[in-house]
Amino acid sequence: MLNRYFKADGNNPDFLYANISVQNIYFALISLDHIFNDAFYNVGIYHDEHTYYFFHLQSLLTACGNISNVFYNHGGFGGKDATQRSARLRKSFNITKKEFPLFFRKSLETPMSILMKD
Repeated sequence: MLNRYFKADGNNPDFLYANISVQNIYFALISLDHIFNDAFYNVGIYHDEHTYYFFHLQSLLTACGNISNVFYNHGGFGGKDATQRSARLRKSFNITKKEFPLFFRKSLETPMSILMKD
């Protein structure tokens, strides 16, 4: 899939970061599948139901955070090169603030505070 966008070799950091995002999307989908399909719950692996859901929610949030960090370098973490890389990746995949506003929001807000803004 990424070969349509990038030269697929180890010397292209954009390809490597895009691949990280694809893998994290895959991990997020696995956790979502487990959250919504409790047939995966196995008492031998997880101590209890709470541990099962905590593990998959934590995995989902971590994957989403990793994806966001690849495409949105808020505050210049990693320096100028990382900021430029993030901008290139957003442009390559047509990720805009207008079409994906939640993607660019790096603060946690309660549903009530979001409703109060409108």
